[in-house]
Amino acid sequence: MQIKELTIYVGNYNETRKFYEEVMGLNVYKESKQQITFQVGTSLLTIQEEIEQASFYHFAINIPPNLLQSAKVWLSNRVKLAMEEGKDEVDFKEAKAKAIYFEDPSGNIVELIARKTSAVASESHFHKAHFLNISEVGIATNHIIELAQQLQDKGIPVRNNESIKHEKYLNFFGEYEDGVYIIVAPVGRRWIFSNKYAKEAPIVIRTDRGTIQS
Repeated sequence: MQIKELTIYVGNYNETRKFYEEVMGLNVYKESKQQITFQVGTSLLTIQEEIEQASFYHFAINIPPNLLQSAKVWLSNRVKLAMEEGKDEVDFKEAKAKAIYFEDPSGNIVELIARKTSAVASESHFHKAHFLNISEVGIATNHIIELAQQLQDKGIPVRNNESIKHEKYLNFFGEYEDGVYIIVAPVGRRWIFSNKYAKEAPIVIRTDRGTIQS
């Protein structure tokens, strides 16, 4: 599976727009009134101003597996890294990946993740061209089984044929070799490296297997 475009709805639009363009250095793909789309490697990130329904989201961006430490230096010069139990990175041993986190001006929990499945970069220093693609998007719902069925109907399988978890735990949909997942979370579960708890929010995820919208 590939995530072609992620659309999120934010209240702090102007500052968030400026952050991704000027601080993170993302190239603008297109722009219209109260909406802007950025190129994130092979994916698109669309930010839509929405005062009444503004929320926060969790999404991740793949980076080359040999550049995590360089990316940490690059990122820490631009934004405060998030911490969890005194650490500013996490090693997902089972997934063979390491990640760092930060929040944007709208409170979105953004992750840079270096997976063993991603291509190794020839350069030794991280820069914005090393954003590979949007690799994870979290959706919080009280209807886990229904959303899981919707994803599977589109040909997006549960990771490693795992059982669907109804409460407390995350459900990953996608293939390990692609390193791209839609994460189905129960409402109220805390997103790691934050003090935020998952809640339902409007979102549009356009994949190569169809569009998921809530």
